[in-house]
Amino acid sequence: MSEKDDGDVLNSAVNSPIGRDAKSYIQLIALVLILSCLLSLFGGKVLGSWYTTKGESSSEGYVNSGQVNYGLTTYYVEGTVNGEEVLEDDILEVDYEDWDCYCGETEDVMGNTKSLVYLNTLAGFGLIFFIRYQKFNGARIVNLFFVIIIISLLTSIYFISALPDAIDKDDGSNSIYQNQHEDASFVSFDEEISVDGGNTVMKAMWYPNLGFLYLIINLILCFSGLAILDYDFKKIFGSLDD
Repeated sequence: MSEKDDGDVLNSAVNSPIGRDAKSYIQLIALVLILSCLLSLFGGKVLGSWYTTKGESSSEGYVNSGQVNYGLTTYYVEGTVNGEEVLEDDILEVDYEDWDCYCGETEDVMGNTKSLVYLNTLAGFGLIFFIRYQKFNGARIVNLFFVIIIISLLTSIYFISALPDAIDKDDGSNSIYQNQHEDASFVSFDEEISVDGGNTVMKAMWYPNLGFLYLIINLILCFSGLAILDYDFKKIFGSLDD
């Protein structure tokens, strides 16, 4: 595609000289985008958690609870009995690559997701490179924003559709979904069943965490960048006049 064809995707404002303030805003957006990707990769139990499952069972005055936070390379397990921690170090960290993890399906999903996040990170660095070290090219910046948008959307769809089934397969009859007599799903905030003739009540919830929300942040940042460049969003859907 020629330079002229590239320019056709932009309106006249993008093809006109870009002000210093606009360039600064685009650069800031790129930096925040890179930071969000790095946090999702290396943010640990809190900032790097992509998915969380919580369970609680109560019977005859005893309350047992557990929580698992899934990161891209590690998952973190917590458990209590009547409020007392049952793990020696409060939190157990397990790498997906550990021989005793028995989490091959989850490891595959997280590995693929991690690769897509790395691609977004590289695209973010590409934005910085073309803003700081090349003559500002609006068409090229717009194309990079769309690359990030597409990757973020594909990552979201893949993660939503693949992770619950992976966890369900790895955990088998002990999976939180099967314990609640539910099919694997991406979000549930209110699951409760009674067992043992009603003597035991089991509650559970599962939902995406901060790591997944970074993808939403990336989309917002990219659309904000396009707006700063005065991109004509009608071009995404084509002209209705043809």
